[in-house]
Amino acid sequence: MDGPVVENVHSRPVIERLRAEFSRAGCFLADLICYFAGDKTEFLPEFCCRSPEIVGCPTESALLADWFFAALHPDDESVLRDLIGRVLDGFSAFAEVRLKKNGQEYLLYRVIGRPILDAEAESPISGGIIAFSLWHRNSGDSDERVLSHNETLLDSLLVSYLVLDQNGIIELCTDKAAELVGVAPAALTGSAFSEHFISDTADLVKCCGPGLHESELKVKSAARENCWVQACLAEISRAHTLGGSKLVILRDISLRKAAELQLSQSEEKFRTLAENLPGVVCIMAAGRILYTNSRADSIIGYDASEMLRENFDFSSLFNLADPGGFLVSLETELLKHGRVEREVSIRHKDQALLRCLVTLQYINYDSTKAVLCIINDVTSLFNTIDSLDETKKRYWSLFEASSDAIFIETIDGRIFDCNSACEKSYGYTRAELLSKSAKDLVPGDLSAMLKDLEKELALKRDSGRSVCLEALGAKKDGTVFPTEVMINPVKLEGLECFLVTVRDISMRREAEISRQRYEKQLLQIQKLDNLGMMANGLANDFNNLLTGIMGYADLMMRDLQANSGAREKARRIIDAARRAGEIIHQLMSYTGKLPSMFQPTSISQLIKEMQSQFSILSTEAVSFKYDFTPGTHMLNVDSPMLK
Repeated sequence: MDGPVVENVHSRPVIERLRAEFSRAGCFLADLICYFAGDKTEFLPEFCCRSPEIVGCPTESALLADWFFAALHPDDESVLRDLIGRVLDGFSAFAEVRLKKNGQEYLLYRVIGRPILDAEAESPISGGIIAFSLWHRNSGDSDERVLSHNETLLDSLLVSYLVLDQNGIIELCTDKAAELVGVAPAALTGSAFSEHFISDTADLVKCCGPGLHESELKVKSAARENCWVQACLAEISRAHTLGGSKLVILRDISLRKAAELQLSQSEEKFRTLAENLPGVVCIMAAGRILYTNSRADSIIGYDASEMLRENFDFSSLFNLADPGGFLVSLETELLKHGRVEREVSIRHKDQALLRCLVTLQYINYDSTKAVLCIINDVTSLFNTIDSLDETKKRYWSLFEASSDAIFIETIDGRIFDCNSACEKSYGYTRAELLSKSAKDLVPGDLSAMLKDLEKELALKRDSGRSVCLEALGAKKDGTVFPTEVMINPVKLEGLECFLVTVRDISMRREAEISRQRYEKQLLQIQKLDNLGMMANGLANDFNNLLTGIMGYADLMMRDLQANSGAREKARRIIDAARRAGEIIHQLMSYTGKLPSMFQPTSISQLIKEMQSQFSILSTEAVSFKYDFTPGTHMLNVDSPMLK
């Protein structure tokens, strides 16, 4: 039975000949079909398989013949040979054979063979068709089913079928057909075919002529809700095979319909999702775009009709020197990882450049391996990020350039960050500061104040108000310095923190001390000025009195004789009044009310006049001796001020 595979044995394809020649026997529902020419000397089969995943055979037609003869059970070769001989003799034949699935267990198949007649050919039998149907039998059930006289051989071969008369009335049905429709067999026989289906069956029932007519119908019975069947109708032209007008074979396709419904719903959901996504959604396969959403027009300037053309060059969207090479690299990475995400420059239809995020992923689209491409315009996002980066740079520049020490502290007082001024103010390195808390930077005796401050901060944190205070800071070398502290509650990356600004006010304190000292000096000067004004007034009054005293004493000396003792007393009154005048002159000069009067003065005479003052200023243990050399030593001085 071995032989080469013959392709195109007849001009008509195998599937067409099956439907035209063998539909009356219902073998189009078979899992595996074999067509062969009517040559008894050499068996040259051509196979066709509708369900390779069930049968376990190759999907390529050229490999089916070799697979079949290898899978056929050795004990069944004679059975198949006898069946082929009967078919070539012009008879229909039936048998059971076993085929091995995937090199493992053998599966039982019911086989029906039928000759193909060709009246115009030299030999009336031009070939034959053998249909293999997988037969699920309970191996534990030893009782064979006994066919009644109303059933035919087809009833044991075809799972579900009906026989209709010319008016569409059901004449005969199998139990499986009644179960599929959801009606008892007795009730189904004699009823109209159209009564049991929601779908319109008129066109199917009216079909006549050779060939197979198919339709998908939804069952009406409540017991078979959401049940769909595939109805295959063929005229029965051979009375000896089956009595009746039309044969309708029913096949349960509910699972397929449910899958199609789910697929259509998924497709609708996908399209709804794709249309509502902010980016361009494309599905590509075999180098062309199969689907794109309406966002393409608003984002890249191309409408869907342009992108769906066969000559549309998808690589032209990329603003690259070698867009083709870029796509090849993307495809290589896609094959490796199954998903690729890349930021790339996209050229708009009007030649404007966009910064886009392109995501590629493999999907199944209409049973085809395709690539899902999503293009999101992130130009504004990157512009915002760039602007934010600039803002951050400016912020950190100000942060570092500030002459005040700035700390970012957590709620528990731990230092989170600090600027370079903190290192200068406290003498610690930045690494050392980041390992410390706020309590480490104040003198130990201020810990109680910090506890009170924590309560105040907890109250003001919710209101967002700042806290200002003056405190003392402790440097690394133990030096304590005055500071002005401002604490502001802030949020950094969702973390509640405090922005603490510390200003060293040592110079301000020194300036305040200097100001206070100068104010005291100014007050003292003002007092001296007032004292001078008062002294000036007293000096004027006293000077007027001295003028009278000196005038009267001078008159007394003129009236007294030269050797009179009273004359000497008058002279002393005049000397005392003159010295009092000099004192008044000194007082007025000291207060600045009189200008200095410089005139030539004898030093020896000046010292003689001041001998009495020296004696008053010195103690008794000090004695003064004066030795004046002959000659006159003159100085240009203000003698009252000198005295």
